[in-house]
Amino acid sequence: MSRALLIISLASCSQLLLSEAARWFNPVPLCNRACCYKGIHVPIRKSVNLKCPCVNLECQALNGTHGNLVVTGCVQVAAKSPYIVRPGGNGPFPTCCPTLRHGKASNGPLKLCNGPRYL
Repeated sequence: MSRALLIISLASCSQLLLSEAARWFNPVPLCNRACCYKGIHVPIRKSVNLKCPCVNLECQALNGTHGNLVVTGCVQVAAKSPYIVRPGGNGPFPTCCPTLRHGKASNGPLKLCNGPRYL
C-alpha cells in the first residue's frame, strides 16, 4: 500500500481527523453571549453540528462585541481502486461527511444539500 493511500485510509477511519483538516475562522458579532451569523446562534465555548451544509460551528469569544466562529467542514476524499468514496450519511456533521470504503463504484445519485445554505 502506498504511503498516500495509507494516510487517506487512516484519515477515513477517524471522522475527527477528516473534519480537523478543513477549518477556517470567521469573526462575527456576539449577541446574548453567542456568535451570531445568518440567523444561527452558537453560544460561547459551545459548538453546533449542521447537516446542510455539513459543518461544525464553534464559538470562541474575542472581546465583548465579537467572537470567532470556527467552521469545520468535511475534506474532499479521493480514492484509488479497490477503494471508493462513499457519500456521507443523512445525519449532521460529521456523519454527513464522505468516507472511503472497499468496493465497486455505484452509479447511485449524489447526495445534494437541500434547504438553506448558511455558509
